[in-house]
Amino acid sequence: MKTSKLSPLLAFGLVFWCAHLGLAAASPFGTYRCVVPSGTNDLGSMVSYSIRIIPGETNPVVRKGISVRLGNDSAADVCFDTELLRYAFGWTGGTLDVSKTLIGSGRGSGAASVVGKVRFVTPELPGWTEQESFVDPRPLGLGSLPHETARYGGLYRHGGRVVWRYTVGRSEILDAPGFESGDGIDAFVRTISCTHTEKAAGLLVCEGASQAKVSFYSLTNGAPMVETAAGKTFARITAANGEEQLVAVAGAPEDAVWEAVDGNRVVLRLPAHDTRLLFKVIVANTTGERVATFPQWLAQHREFEDPASLTHDAPKEWGDGVPTEFSRGKDDAAYVLDTVGLPDRNPWSCWLRPSAFDFFSDGRAAVCTLSGDVWVVSDLDDPVRPPTWKRFASGLYEPLGLKIVDDVLYVLGRDQITRLHDGDGLGEANYYENFNNDRVVSPVYHAFAFDLQTDSHGNFYYIAGGNLVRPDLPHHSAVIRVSRDGSHLDTYATGFRAPNGLAIGPGDLIVGSDNQGHWTPASRINVIRPGGFYGYPGDPRQPAGAPSPLPSHYDPPLCWLPMNADNSSGGEVWAENEKWGPLNHHWIHTSYGKCWLYYLMTQAVGPEMQAGAVRFPFTCASGVMRARFNPHDGQLYVCGLKGWQTSAVKDGCFQRVRYTGKPLTTPVNLRVDTRGAELEFSSPLDPASARDASNYSVSQWNYRWTSTYGSEHYSAADPQKKGEDSVLVEKVTVSPDQRKVLLSLRNLAPVMQMRIRFTLKSAEGNELSQEVFNTINSVPGEPRSTE
Repeated sequence: MKTSKLSPLLAFGLVFWCAHLGLAAASPFGTYRCVVPSGTNDLGSMVSYSIRIIPGETNPVVRKGISVRLGNDSAADVCFDTELLRYAFGWTGGTLDVSKTLIGSGRGSGAASVVGKVRFVTPELPGWTEQESFVDPRPLGLGSLPHETARYGGLYRHGGRVVWRYTVGRSEILDAPGFESGDGIDAFVRTISCTHTEKAAGLLVCEGASQAKVSFYSLTNGAPMVETAAGKTFARITAANGEEQLVAVAGAPEDAVWEAVDGNRVVLRLPAHDTRLLFKVIVANTTGERVATFPQWLAQHREFEDPASLTHDAPKEWGDGVPTEFSRGKDDAAYVLDTVGLPDRNPWSCWLRPSAFDFFSDGRAAVCTLSGDVWVVSDLDDPVRPPTWKRFASGLYEPLGLKIVDDVLYVLGRDQITRLHDGDGLGEANYYENFNNDRVVSPVYHAFAFDLQTDSHGNFYYIAGGNLVRPDLPHHSAVIRVSRDGSHLDTYATGFRAPNGLAIGPGDLIVGSDNQGHWTPASRINVIRPGGFYGYPGDPRQPAGAPSPLPSHYDPPLCWLPMNADNSSGGEVWAENEKWGPLNHHWIHTSYGKCWLYYLMTQAVGPEMQAGAVRFPFTCASGVMRARFNPHDGQLYVCGLKGWQTSAVKDGCFQRVRYTGKPLTTPVNLRVDTRGAELEFSSPLDPASARDASNYSVSQWNYRWTSTYGSEHYSAADPQKKGEDSVLVEKVTVSPDQRKVLLSLRNLAPVMQMRIRFTLKSAEGNELSQEVFNTINSVPGEPRSTE
């Protein structure tokens, strides 16, 4: 989109009024846009995603790509591959199509793709090498390059501009892309700062079509040359259709040379050097008649700025914040739901679908969204000021996890864990540091990376699904652990189909959920231990390397949940704040599909655990999947979004579960033994209603593991029979303090799913009607006695 030039006076006036109104001046660089329910979303000048040149799942894809708009009139775009450190391709006259992604769709189904004319490409090889040839050293040709060879460090944002930072061997490199046009020549440029190195290096610049030929011409008069000194010659790539690419460099050392590889590939060879290099590489698209005048054109475009100047003093892009409303729920129950308004009406029409969050030490929240933004929310529940949402970062790849450590913000995307830095103190991230990007990714829809947690040693954890993913692809169907310094990762546990979160509690105990589907009969909540296998062998719909039948052994869950209780699980959190009342010291589980919350009542049986789940008596506005306690007010906050298999009424939510101090009568403990099931309540019951066995109903059933989707209910007494077994409550024993009831159940045995329903009265006469979904992995032999 081209823009007309403003007069200096008018430009000054616009900047003044934008600053006066708390808005940022518009970037002179273009931005990506897509139509979403909130309007035309201004995504910013960069988008991180898996990106294809040609739409279609069978076409090559840059798995970890970052697309950037170039030039003052948004005339061009370039895709940088953060795994191979190459400029994968550049194009003009178009944009980036994100309509099939989760940026532009509630149920995205594929990668982003190029719209426009592709002007240069590079092959799927390392963008740099210190070897003689460009060879991909990665196993299966997947993942990031070995750290000792090259490593992506991150990117700086400066207005609409981007500077990549990475290492090649021991050399630190800053690499700023750009675009220059005029006189019939369109040129992609990259300005590179390269610190000293002990080894020579090769830079992969571009590759012509398969029938293209490379020749060399003088930078003095445009005459054909045999010499390949980069300071004296430029390369000419001639395609069979007559299109031309002219490749030149300005500022390179005298002994830098061009190399034509395989007839159509251009490489710049740089010598070892003990001082910093600063040079500019130009890939110009033109026609043959411009070859003779290219040296003159180049002479007018030799000036360039040091990329280091773009690593600081970045202008503010997104103003001072967007105020919203805070709605407190009625204090008519012990736990009530408050709502933090989302900035759905914002200057960029951002689609607010909160996907994860955490808190700074002062009570402010950082919230990431599925579209790739991060917002900082201040003044939560301030008695005077409304909540204010400040856009802090954009362009991230499906962020679904966020963790704040020592007030530093870490965000998990599908491509990497990004550590965000506000180096200029403007309330916006200007450096997006790659904390770790060693995970191999798949561009298929379900191959998400979920949540982000830390243990007591500072290690990071997240969980990745395997639904629709090739069974041989590493780092899927697994909990991934990343060292506290980000230097390496390992697989902590396996066997997950479509998990959507996890949590770490006392003693670094990890709890995480998974969702029913193929090889997963129902939703389940797990205690996750190192080396554990949780039942999902791989996607049976993948023909290549299809998984074998389910192994005979898998780690049993804490608790199964039937589909009508939780058709799509979210993440968990351990409640540990005394301000949160009688349900403190319980695991809280979120149901993304049902927009509900559960708390768990756990029982240790030897080294194993089992639990029952009780639902909170309210429904959240969207599919909740993340939960955190705010250290400032001690209350539980949740966030979520609307998408696949959820009954959400809103696209997103950010809400608070607040303890009011009102009385609460609810189960807080569940224990089974050879006598039956014992429920302990938070306050006394009416003894008459508690002793009446007809006020209780118990049923149980098992599930089947199959390669088909989910499972029906099967009798525990007759495994071939579909349906549920009724369990007779023979007697009810009430403890002297009227807080415990023992349900005598004959022949109690391990079962995948039990449901305990009851309608009772509290000691004050209030009716209490609830149900508990529990799993019995083991029946302890020694009975517990009621008081």
